[in-house]
Amino acid sequence: MFSRGGSEKFRFNANGQFCLGYNGAQGCTGSSGAIISGNVGIGTTSPAFTLDTRGTGRFTGLLTLNSGVNINSETFTDLTGNGLTLSSGSLALNLTSSVGTGVTASGSGLEFSSGSVGLLQGCSDNQLLQWNEGSSTWECQSITGAGAVSGTGTDNRLTRWNSLGTGIEDASILDLGGSTVALTIDANRQVGIGTTTPSQLLDVNSI
Repeated sequence: MFSRGGSEKFRFNANGQFCLGYNGAQGCTGSSGAIISGNVGIGTTSPAFTLDTRGTGRFTGLLTLNSGVNINSETFTDLTGNGLTLSSGSLALNLTSSVGTGVTASGSGLEFSSGSVGLLQGCSDNQLLQWNEGSSTWECQSITGAGAVSGTGTDNRLTRWNSLGTGIEDASILDLGGSTVALTIDANRQVGIGTTTPSQLLDVNSI
């Protein structure tokens, strides 16, 4: 036992346990380790908590907390039942883009708003959003390959599959197999057969 000014400061009990800041009224019992009465400071001479560490720390084993975690005055609690709960403020998640094989990353991700979840930015030009059953994720894919429809055309003309069946093209309003326009319906609802400039409701240009 060691005392100063009549007050006991530390002692070794009958089990060889070291008691620091021991008060006889509190008792010093146990079979191993050390008992420290009061706050312990590491890197500080004025600890305000049971363990007050100033500086960085490192844990190589499991860290178990029976209550919440306070980071810069923000309290995090209940990491299992409701996921992650904040004492105040909002929660922001930075999610990595999810794209398919061979598709350039488009910056697509998830955006959380009040009561809803939406796509942030979406996919690139000429891409579709498709579900990948294997990875259980949404992916951006280009509109190519089997089942894709692509092609070019002229304004105000009908479209058709091209002769190769690989895309669509304009049909000069209506093309019945040749390169010459066979039937025309203009903006005045006039029908021309054999002419592209009908002047009557039905204008037939004989061949």
